Amino acid sequence: AVAFFFGSMSTLEGKPHEAMERIKSAYVPTIIRNWGVYFPTQIINFALVPHHLRFVVVSVVSLFWNTYLSAVNAQQQRTEAEHPVEKEA
Repeated sequence: AVAFFFGSMSTLEGKPHEAMERIKSAYVPTIIRNWGVYFPTQIINFALVPHHLRFVVVSVVSLFWNTYLSAVNAQQQRTEAEHPVEKEA
């Protein structure tokens, strides 16, 4: 899902040629942070949260996660704009 996010955002921004480079540079750090957020969230969610509120907990965490992804995407765009990647011949 993380790779799809960065690839689709590049395409929707009209820069499909930058998708692979964006995925390569952002995938590993983002997926590690994803694990750091969702593993503890789900452990706490299933251990402590009542059944009828579990969806709410995951939804709230997802809201903040999506905000984080948007910030990472914007930062990646700024980095690419400041340091354009040269195309291989």
